[in-house]
Amino acid sequence: MAHHHAFAETLPSAGSRLLNLMSRIGSTVAAIPRSIVGTILPATRREGRVIGLVGVVIVLFIVAFTNLMLRELDDSSRTSGQAHVEQLTRAVTYQLGTTLFMVENVMDQASDGVKAHSNIRGVQLNSQHQVATNLLADFLFLDPEGQVVTAMTNAEALANRDLSDRDYFRVHLESHSLATRLNRPIHGRLTGSELFPVSRAVRKPNGELIGVLVAMIDIKGLERVWKDIGLTPADTIVLIGEDGEEWLEWPHRPVVENAVELSWSRRVAGWPMRAIAKLDQASIDSQNASARRAIIGSAGVGAAMVALFAFLLANRARQAARERDDADSVRARLTAALNAVPVEFVEYDHDRRLIMANQAARDASPWRVPGAARGKTVDEVMASYATHFATTDNAAAWKAWTEQTIADYDRGGVSESYRPDGQWRRSYVSDMPGGGRVVVRVNITDEKQREEQLAAEMERLNSVFQSTGAGIVLLDRDGRVILANQHVLDDFGKTAPEVIGRTHTELGLRGVTAALEGWRAAVGPERLKTLQYERNLVQPNGSKRAMKVTADPVQDEAGRLRYIVLIAVDDTERREAEVRLFDSARIAHLGDMATGMAHELNQPLAVIRMSTEGLLEELDMPEAEVMPADMVDLFRSKLDKICKQVERATGLVRTLRSVAHKPADHPAPFDLVAAVRKGADLLREQLRATRIDFQLDLPAAGPMVLGDANQLQQVLINLVLNARDALVDAAGRPKTATLGHIAVRMAAAVAGGGMELTVDDDGPGIPDEVMPRLFEPFFTTKPTGKGTGLGLSISHGIIKRMGGRITAENRPEGGARFRIAFPPS
Repeated sequence: MAHHHAFAETLPSAGSRLLNLMSRIGSTVAAIPRSIVGTILPATRREGRVIGLVGVVIVLFIVAFTNLMLRELDDSSRTSGQAHVEQLTRAVTYQLGTTLFMVENVMDQASDGVKAHSNIRGVQLNSQHQVATNLLADFLFLDPEGQVVTAMTNAEALANRDLSDRDYFRVHLESHSLATRLNRPIHGRLTGSELFPVSRAVRKPNGELIGVLVAMIDIKGLERVWKDIGLTPADTIVLIGEDGEEWLEWPHRPVVENAVELSWSRRVAGWPMRAIAKLDQASIDSQNASARRAIIGSAGVGAAMVALFAFLLANRARQAARERDDADSVRARLTAALNAVPVEFVEYDHDRRLIMANQAARDASPWRVPGAARGKTVDEVMASYATHFATTDNAAAWKAWTEQTIADYDRGGVSESYRPDGQWRRSYVSDMPGGGRVVVRVNITDEKQREEQLAAEMERLNSVFQSTGAGIVLLDRDGRVILANQHVLDDFGKTAPEVIGRTHTELGLRGVTAALEGWRAAVGPERLKTLQYERNLVQPNGSKRAMKVTADPVQDEAGRLRYIVLIAVDDTERREAEVRLFDSARIAHLGDMATGMAHELNQPLAVIRMSTEGLLEELDMPEAEVMPADMVDLFRSKLDKICKQVERATGLVRTLRSVAHKPADHPAPFDLVAAVRKGADLLREQLRATRIDFQLDLPAAGPMVLGDANQLQQVLINLVLNARDALVDAAGRPKTATLGHIAVRMAAAVAGGGMELTVDDDGPGIPDEVMPRLFEPFFTTKPTGKGTGLGLSISHGIIKRMGGRITAENRPEGGARFRIAFPPS
């Protein structure tokens, strides 16, 4: 069909050249003086010789025109064939590259699974639904000796099979590379199918081989896909491996010496392989045979008509008949040319009446005989379609189609319509210089079917793109967003039109900014390195998520940056798990230390208490009466103070042990005021020693809240000690007087019920650039070795598990304020 279209396209250009040449020759002949004409052609024989000369010239012109048409047909067919093999090569390389890309993704996941598995014999393989089952014949894992450990499809049949002699296994014994390798196609020993092995070594960090992953791509599956994307029986696909040799030819054809072929070669993006599409010139010639016969036949008919025309001109008595025959011959050639074109051609006069219709138009209409509809109006012609083709079920559809077609004719220009018999037409309506209109209709049913197939394929790809659990963004080489899946749009709280076309910096994706310039400047075969970084995302609902982003630059054939694929995975839960693990380990260690300290401190405290109480008893004995009374009172008061301080120290040790105790696995109700007061008692002496005024404003009795009292005391201690550090480290503080003030207050919440606990200080406050990241794990503004960056993150998690909320702000009068809101009891 494409070559016939090419033939039709040659008519205007070739005919135009020939008419220009005839016009120049005619002008030259007209300029010859009559005397010279009379001398060369005597009057007695002039008409016969002129007729003979004209006949010879016309025949020569027909020969020249035929030769020109054949040359134009060959050139156009060759151009069309070359475009076909180029398009086919691009489609095959894109499909093969996409398949290998999905196979590599599956291998990435399988490699991680193998490394994470303590026993490779228990490894389970699957394609994660990323590779179509008709393409992936099997997925194997071989141990270092080449024995099959497991397989995705034929696990039982391949179990412990020795494949150590296969090249795709031995190549990883000879090299320590971790790259995915393409291997020569093989003949499956078990299935008998032609397979395309893709392999990758899985190694330990020290380079020791754990095993080899092998994905078997079914070549028959590739062939079916190639047919779907345009491979015809006349085409040949050749795959050239990295060694420069031919790995695969489909279909395999016998070698023909001196054969002329059209071919196009293209590299599979990201892989050491090239694909070549070939089209035999003999196939093109066979497709053009009918067109060539039509041209030659038309030329023969034209020559015969010229001979007849010359004969008729020789007969002067039938001059009028000769003129009519001449007009008929011209019209016959035009009609033959129009009939040879597989496009509907219909001409109407200024009264909207049909003048002529070519063969293609008649074949698609109710009136197959030439001239049957001549003289009918557009409305009558269209009505005949509905009358002839309509049935009881589709009469209304045919009527609607005729009305639309008439409206398209009146409007002019280009339009498309769907006939109720399942065919699509594209119409071109143009005005004629002398009035009337010409309608050219092209059958685009195949094109529409291909568009529907492409739309279905795009819909399937989009479903995969949208259903992945990660956020995916596609950037062009300038860093502008080309595509973003719904996961990304939900995270940013935006719609696709609000994101597409914007730069990565406008969306806050600044992690690739530094690498983008280097990627854009890179040229050559060297593959650009993938970039990984982490960023924190504030979602529209105010929650913060830790995202792990992988930026993968994709290059074109020249090695230039084409676009960038960003894949963002939510890493929040893993990070929070790490924090909880660290917190549990720290609390357990602190509990052990507190138990040891309590044991060590209780012994000397007990000795001091016993000794003090013994001295008090000595003062009550008769022997003490010899001492002055004022001295006895002085000793007694001093010993009482020692007893009270020992009792207080013992109470502090008990409180420390309870605070450092491992939190309960299940939350339980506790007295909020009592827990806060108990935690404050542990801090009072520390703050006094650092010259900080500590104020505690609590109600006499408080509500019961659900949680762990020890963990709440841990939060309070962390907030107060952070405030203490800020006051101590602040510049300009006095060296002898009070450094500052810290106040802990509790009152009923203004809105929503419940209680609110505030911790205020009059220190330097929280910098604006620190405020958004205050509760992030491992974020700290303290010097190295002084802070872990986990205190506020752990406190945030504790309050969140209790159903509360912790926030931070700067006080208008200076300093920082932390608010802890507890839900109603």
